[in-house]
Amino acid sequence: LSLITLPRSLTRIGMGAFGACRSLSAVTLPDSVTSIGDSAFSGCEGLTALLLPESVTHISHSAFSNCRSLTRVTIPHGVSSIGMYTFSGCTGLVSVTLPDSIERIADGAFSGCRSLLTMTLPQSVSVMGDGVFRGCDILASLTFAGQTLKLPPRPKGVPNGEIWSMICGKNYFVKMDHAVKYPILTVLLGLRYDEPGILAYAGKSSGFFIHLIRRGYVSAVQSVLDSGDGISGNRIDTYIQEAIEAGQHEIQSMLLRYKKDHVGYGDPGSGLRL
Repeated sequence: LSLITLPRSLTRIGMGAFGACRSLSAVTLPDSVTSIGDSAFSGCEGLTALLLPESVTHISHSAFSNCRSLTRVTIPHGVSSIGMYTFSGCTGLVSVTLPDSIERIADGAFSGCRSLLTMTLPQSVSVMGDGVFRGCDILASLTFAGQTLKLPPRPKGVPNGEIWSMICGKNYFVKMDHAVKYPILTVLLGLRYDEPGILAYAGKSSGFFIHLIRRGYVSAVQSVLDSGDGISGNRIDTYIQEAIEAGQHEIQSMLLRYKKDHVGYGDPGSGLRL
């Protein structure tokens, strides 16, 4: 089985309908089809061309997983969610076009897409599952809210998929090399992406807050101080000392004022090495 042309009376492709048809190279779906079931084309390793009609509104779990020869996909405008592992293991996939109707991208939807270099998320996306881009090891840029975030150089052993999972899953406490994590979070703050979440993380993570201090991110430091999460008295002196040693005098003054106004004890400059 290498080519399929389906009748116009068809409205749904059932679960596993063409699963593991390894010689299937092209599929033409009629504009009567509205739903593609679980694993409908999973394992169609020879599938290179896929044209989804605008009538499609639902794409289920693993519908096109492991279609290793598939290179480009355009999702129709009526689709509001991408199911779990829908394109997982599509190792040849280089381009995905998502419409502004997409609201949810489920767990692992594009995991293992090793050829995917860039991705644009429409502003309509409000829910991202776990590991959406896990294993997308050459993914170099993600565009969202009209802004493009490019990855900084990363050390060996930190897959890009983990980075995008951190961003899209908004899990900033994920264990990751700080040389990668902190610059990315700083860029996200500059884009005002999930600002409350990242500021809350900065208030709890002394390492990230020190990163902001040392590099002179005045507005970000002030935002953390204003966020209401509070900075404990036993940390404030450490932060002031970091500002002094980094020559960040404006941040030093901000932290001293904060200590005086919020910590509320002693000489705000006592015990510091000037």
